[in-house]
Amino acid sequence: MRRPRGNGSRRELQPKASTWNGWIARDRQRLMLESAVHITLYHPLNIPQAICNRPDRPVRALGQDPSSSGRASLTMSSESRLYTFSQESKDHLRKFRLGTSRAKDPQAVIYLIDKNTHEIHQDPDQTVYKSLDELGDDLPDHSPRFVLLSYPVTLPSGRLSVPYVMLYYLPITCNNELRMLYAGAKELMRNTSEVGKIIDIESADDLEEIPGKLATE
Repeated sequence: MRRPRGNGSRRELQPKASTWNGWIARDRQRLMLESAVHITLYHPLNIPQAICNRPDRPVRALGQDPSSSGRASLTMSSESRLYTFSQESKDHLRKFRLGTSRAKDPQAVIYLIDKNTHEIHQDPDQTVYKSLDELGDDLPDHSPRFVLLSYPVTLPSGRLSVPYVMLYYLPITCNNELRMLYAGAKELMRNTSEVGKIIDIESADDLEEIPGKLATE
């Protein structure tokens, strides 16, 4: 407070309008400068390449939901480290998918997981099944399996379709260890084999419903 002049009354000093304008202009410049620095530092082109290439630090786009694609990327990354495919298996998966795309007869192959190495590979017999009955006879009673199935069907419109699906065979009698082992590789197998969809079955008897399910979709 400053001593008043004149009649001796006390009054508060108020900043002049020019002073207020100066403060506002200074704050505005500071905010603009901070924004420019922030944009420069965090622009994608200025992020170090070493950070972008780190598999344990996925970079997501602005506005992307981290609970969806970000979480899926982390899941697929962890699955890829836990389970493996040999190059022979990868080649077989691609060849089987392309070779059955125009097939006129059903074709199916069985894939399993080695419990010790966690390698996903075709059944040692490497049988290509031509009917669901033959396939059902070779499905184990107490162990899960991945079955890749190409099954020509006639749709209600009369058009011929050849769906390529994966049967996730999970018998109710299998133990928890095998359940967890196959459940962890389910999506990885789906993406690697490039099937259109997954159909869950619990027994060989469920195979009887497969043609009807494929024909109505």
